Amino acid sequence: MLGEKIVEHMKQFGQRPAIQINDTGDVYTFAQILQRVEYYRQQLILRQLPAGCVAAVSLENVVEYIAVLLALWQHDCIVVPMEECSAHALSQVQAKAGLDYLLCGEMRPGGAVLSESVYLIPQGGQAPNSTPAPIDAAVFLYTSGTTGLPKCVVFSHEAMYRNIADLAQSLNLAPSDVCYTPVSHLITSALTTIYLPGLISGATVVIKKTFLPGAMKNVINRYRVTVLFSVPFVYAKLLESPAIDQIEWDHVRLCLTSSSYMAPQHFVGLYEKSGKVIHSIYCSSECGVISYQASDDLTKAQSSVGHPVKGVYIKIVASDGAEVPHGVCGEILVAGAHCASGYYNDDICQQRLISKQYPCYFHTGDFGCVTQEGIVLKGRISQTMNIAGHLVNPQEVEDRLILHPGLQDAAVFSLPDDDHNERIYAKVVAADRENPPDEEDVIRFCRDGMEDYKVPRKIIFVDEIDLTSTGKKIRKL
Repeated sequence: MLGEKIVEHMKQFGQRPAIQINDTGDVYTFAQILQRVEYYRQQLILRQLPAGCVAAVSLENVVEYIAVLLALWQHDCIVVPMEECSAHALSQVQAKAGLDYLLCGEMRPGGAVLSESVYLIPQGGQAPNSTPAPIDAAVFLYTSGTTGLPKCVVFSHEAMYRNIADLAQSLNLAPSDVCYTPVSHLITSALTTIYLPGLISGATVVIKKTFLPGAMKNVINRYRVTVLFSVPFVYAKLLESPAIDQIEWDHVRLCLTSSSYMAPQHFVGLYEKSGKVIHSIYCSSECGVISYQASDDLTKAQSSVGHPVKGVYIKIVASDGAEVPHGVCGEILVAGAHCASGYYNDDICQQRLISKQYPCYFHTGDFGCVTQEGIVLKGRISQTMNIAGHLVNPQEVEDRLILHPGLQDAAVFSLPDDDHNERIYAKVVAADRENPPDEEDVIRFCRDGMEDYKVPRKIIFVDEIDLTSTGKKIRKL
């Protein structure tokens, strides 16, 4: 099982530092964390939690969080990672797939004390009309995706382990590494992309949850960080700060990113400031880790998200489902050992899984192609605009806009005109706010580099592009 495999890895590293808490100076060795895992495993036995029960976990203390997860997996429980455990969030989980227990950092009615910082709270049990959970389920991952409707994605023990172990191998993580991310452990993608891959490799993981560039600089320098993982908008903030010039980059061997699209100027900006190339990890809620861009060549790093990791299969299909030739864009489909088992209690979403053939492919909803350099992402299928019968991806237009010397960032979207025809609009951020370029000059620049139907009909100057909490552009007026 997943918990036992991770514990076996961690046993090799004994008294080596596993987690360092920057704010308190506390250092936890691998042996100390494993003691906490065994403590919680015994507590679960004492409380008579049945195998296969569904347990939500939301703990701010990263050491206790990881120890509780591993103990639950060892006990063959199904874990629901939760960023926050409000009544509304719990009710959504309960309604979708049922919930037997909540493990959180505060006492609630009917709860029991597991430790001074972890409480076990009974919940409502199995949801009405739900089917039995898969016997090999390790994680119920709730994701809203682009529809906004919660979906329960099921990952088996083996799929979760393969995600963690294969990425650790792709990154060549080792006991000599010091890993740091400002992204919270409560974000599941960060947990499986840097926290757990680092720990099974014997690396030290430094904890300091802040997006302030000055604080990040202090952590990187103080602990001589070798592997930095962050999301695109944090790299963008770092590039805007004088702190970037004070970072000691010599000991940083990997700068990693995931979660959302990173603009070319941010790749170039970090390279010019640090000499480091940002390496992309392409992943999704249903497919786990899909690819990794390992190249140290700046042009390659900013043009693709690399080749599929071990055990992952890719194909590109047109809107009619037919596979398209190499280099032609379409929807990206993914299959392999990293993928989820499917959707729990959701027949409609389950239709997204092509189950009539082997291997079974997931529709990612991502638009792109495969070239000699790897997977090239062009955007989301759901964001593709239909302009006079032509499909236009906003990212393509944004890439052209930010090549303009007077522009720093852009977000492209469409709106209907008086005749109900879709027209392209662009919100842009000027490089010099006091002297923005002329709107007609921007439109001419676009027309010189792309087909007329892709050219924005209106340019709207703004101070900044609005982003979601994970750094994705909000493309609307």
